[in-house]
Amino acid sequence: MITNMNQLHFNSMYLIAFTILTCSVGCGKSVGDQPDVAKVEGIVFVDGFPKENLQVVFTPQTGRPSQGVTNAEGRYTLSYSGSTPGAKVDQHKVQITTLNVSTSDRIEEQKPFKETIPKAYNTETTLTALVTSDENTIDFEIKTK
Repeated sequence: MITNMNQLHFNSMYLIAFTILTCSVGCGKSVGDQPDVAKVEGIVFVDGFPKENLQVVFTPQTGRPSQGVTNAEGRYTLSYSGSTPGAKVDQHKVQITTLNVSTSDRIEEQKPFKETIPKAYNTETTLTALVTSDENTIDFEIKTK
C-alpha cells in the first residue's frame, strides 16, 4: 500500500513538473516574438508645473499599449509589460488622465472622482508621440486654462 502511495505521489509530481515545463516553453511567447521596444520617460507639466498622479498611456498603431504614472516631480517611465520597460517603436496616440488616488480604504469615506485633465489630452486626445529605437525623453505640457 505504501509503495502504491509513493508511486502515485511520484507520478503526480512528474505530471505537475511536466505541465509546468510544457506551458513555460510552449505556451509563452519567446523574446523573439516581442516587438522592438525602447525606453520612454519624460515629465508632464500642467499649466507650467510638474503634476503627480497622472497616468500616461502610449498606444501604438498596432499592438500593446505602454503606461506609466507620474511621481511628485511629474516624471513618468513607461512599462510595456510587467518585466519589460519602454514602449513599442512606433507612432503612438497618447492619453493622460488623473489617477483616482484615495486616502481611505472605506468606500463611504472616498471622495467623488473628478477628472482634472481636459478631454483633448485623454478621451478625445490629440496628443501623439514617435518612439524611436533610441532612448526617448518625451515631455508634455497640458493647458487647463
